[in-house]
Amino acid sequence: MINKWLSFFWRPPIVGITAFVLMLFAIALGHTAMVLIEHGLGRNNAYIASIFMGAAAIVLLWYAIKSNNENFQTWIGFLTGLIV
Repeated sequence: MINKWLSFFWRPPIVGITAFVLMLFAIALGHTAMVLIEHGLGRNNAYIASIFMGAAAIVLLWYAIKSNNENFQTWIGFLTGLIV
């Protein structure tokens, strides 16, 4: 019964809607993090911090690409997409 209920979420319209809604919330969290960094470090230092965050995202993405775990690659790609 549980497998039948979970398989409902993998059908084409539901899985797309779920991904869309999750991305809306995730993008809001990414913007909130940037605003918190601006308030915490100041506007001028936030630009410097964003350069280092972008560099860290590139390193994480490179590390994920070299990994053999597809689930890990997906989540790190999602995380680096939010950071960048």
